[in-house]
Amino acid sequence: NNNRDNNPQYRRVVDVAGNFFGGLRRSSQINGLKYLLLYSILTTSALIFYFWMLSTTEHCMASYHQTLVANRADMYSSDHVVLSQVSLFEKRAVDNSIAIVFANKEYVSDGYVQNVVCSMKRLQLRNWVVVAVDRKAYSILVDVYGEHAVHFDEQFWGSQKRQSLRVDYHATPDYLHFVHLKTLFSYKLLLQTSLNVAVTDGDTFWQRNPFEFVPLGLSTNNFNDCDMWFSNDLAGMPIYNGSIRLQAGVVFAKNTLRTRMLYEMWVRLERHLYDSDANTNAAKEQPALQLALLTMNHHVAQANATLPHRTRSDELRVCLLPHRLFPAGKYLFRGSVAISDTFLADNDNTTENIYIVHASVSRKDEKSILMKKLGFWPLEEHCLEDRRERKSDFHHDNKDEE
Repeated sequence: NNNRDNNPQYRRVVDVAGNFFGGLRRSSQINGLKYLLLYSILTTSALIFYFWMLSTTEHCMASYHQTLVANRADMYSSDHVVLSQVSLFEKRAVDNSIAIVFANKEYVSDGYVQNVVCSMKRLQLRNWVVVAVDRKAYSILVDVYGEHAVHFDEQFWGSQKRQSLRVDYHATPDYLHFVHLKTLFSYKLLLQTSLNVAVTDGDTFWQRNPFEFVPLGLSTNNFNDCDMWFSNDLAGMPIYNGSIRLQAGVVFAKNTLRTRMLYEMWVRLERHLYDSDANTNAAKEQPALQLALLTMNHHVAQANATLPHRTRSDELRVCLLPHRLFPAGKYLFRGSVAISDTFLADNDNTTENIYIVHASVSRKDEKSILMKKLGFWPLEEHCLEDRRERKSDFHHDNKDEE
């Protein structure tokens, strides 16, 4: 071992090992450079692809918006749905705004539709139209209000069944199909006219003129204003990350591109949920609305808040109507007997400031009793001429009705 430096055999081993490990070192350096170069190429390619996708997406969205504007009257051409006699709405509009109430035979028979119209007439409003959804409701309402205030498109509502749509808390498939057609009707009305539209359920009561609170007309048009106003089911609940539960019973919609895009997505998602849920076999209005909102660039604010300047033209602005002024459901009603303590505490023990009452959540057979008891039923006292009970019209057999 002491003489290993002079040992030729040892020197050969050292030389072979040195050459071997030296080659490995040079090879690893070369491979490292190759991997670094390959990584750089892949990263650069990924970045180029990402920015190309961004520009392509923006271009596609711009083209889609242009297509929507160019084809306003036929956006849902796959369904070939075109509303008839839309001029009736235009003639009744005031400041380019119209309020519509949907009415089936059942709600006419129980007086709900006549009650909400009576409340509008007491406020001296004339920009309203009752939309009949079946022939029987139309024949009765025309006799009460005249052809100038009642719309009926039999071709559109032809698939609507005439039997009782909702008799309990739970919505039947027929009822959900009915509210889906309401959404589609509102969407088509926005497409075929330039009108701003207020949609209100038949189980509402207008105590004060809501157009004094909601700047819906042309005279109050502002680019930074809300596009749509909704009531909110979750009274007093905070909004987390824009996640809210909108209530479609009272809706004010400006006729903007953003509003029409929301309605289009709303209708499509209702149908998608209908097709994907074999258990209930029914379109879902409320879930579809929540999902439609999430698909859009949107901003949610309180209706009385000062909105920031709109930086993007495609930003949908949704405003929440104050609960104390547009109350509904359990926030307003305590069971079927009284006004809720929460509502009274928020409103100094008075209901005088309410604009619109929506008797949602309550059982259908309890709504009129509750509204009469609480003073939200002016029909019997102020519009008795509108409460023409033609009982014989409601007791024909199915054969005669067909």
